[in-house]
Amino acid sequence: TPRPTATPLPLLIPVDQITPEAKTPKPTATPTPSVLPAALKDKIVFLSDRFGKTAVFVMDPDGSNVALLTDRWPYDLASELDTFSPDRNYRLFVRGQEGTYSVLGQNITTGETWLLVGGSRVTYDPAWSPDGVQVAFVSQQAGNDEIFVIDKDTRQETRLTNNQWEWDKHPSWSPDGRQIVFWSNRGTGRQQIWMINADGSEPRNISNNEFNDWDPVWVKSTAEPAAVASLSPAGPGIAGAPAATPTTALATVLLSPTAPLLLSPSDGLLIRGAPQRFVWQPTSTLSADEHYRVEVWPQGSDPQGVVDTRESSWTGSLNLVPGIYRWRVQVLASDIRGQIERTASETFTFRWQS
Repeated sequence: TPRPTATPLPLLIPVDQITPEAKTPKPTATPTPSVLPAALKDKIVFLSDRFGKTAVFVMDPDGSNVALLTDRWPYDLASELDTFSPDRNYRLFVRGQEGTYSVLGQNITTGETWLLVGGSRVTYDPAWSPDGVQVAFVSQQAGNDEIFVIDKDTRQETRLTNNQWEWDKHPSWSPDGRQIVFWSNRGTGRQQIWMINADGSEPRNISNNEFNDWDPVWVKSTAEPAAVASLSPAGPGIAGAPAATPTTALATVLLSPTAPLLLSPSDGLLIRGAPQRFVWQPTSTLSADEHYRVEVWPQGSDPQGVVDTRESSWTGSLNLVPGIYRWRVQVLASDIRGQIERTASETFTFRWQS
């Protein structure tokens, strides 16, 4: 007797039409696209616990038409795109350690990085404005979490929110750059989705419910950009310039057991081709009991071991389908009991397109 074909869930289910079975959606297994569904254009996607566990929801900018997003990948991709400049030539990321997190920028083609904001304070949650001029971010310089914007060229900062102790986090720009959505626990003590004008005026709670809603992302584009950076070999440790038909994906990471939080010129990129080549640049020599472990896995899945090696690169053809992937390189050591312990680790994101 042939098994009946499962009916795929729709991408969006209005909350007033959700049945008990749909509260825990099991999305149909399909390759993760590299562009967002058109149905999400100009929508706000966010996380919520309204069904007793964390799930992704969608709403209009005025808080209406709330729907369950039955597959998480569009939310993850929208979050990633918020950290890229509109032309996709630059990206933002956070690096640091407890008490001193900074926002850095990176040129996708050259791998060059620079400090945008941070230094001796905690700054995080960067989001690029649609015109590419400003970056919204969160800072704890006042003792709590507040929303700021900074001009990427002049480095002039403007504080947009001002609370006594409450948190304002995870800003995301509207498609026209006139408003910013974020989450806050002000007023109710619960995590709610708020919106302000780009100058900080007219704060309003647009979720306004008894649940916790957080980490909103305003979807700005559902089309593939005209040019997306790809990687091609350009010598050891160098990310190559975009190529029309690259044949090798080169991913590079700086790794050190004493200072592992360095960065990769390929972190977050769209890369194509096979075989895949993963290269890391050690800043110290392995001891006799240390080795590298390289893992590659689809985002949202458990890590899978790929190879253990004492070399500083690994090349092979992986059976990848288009989607978002994570890759990790670790320094592992054996202790006196013969057990493996981790001495350094770095994890990075890339989007795979065949």
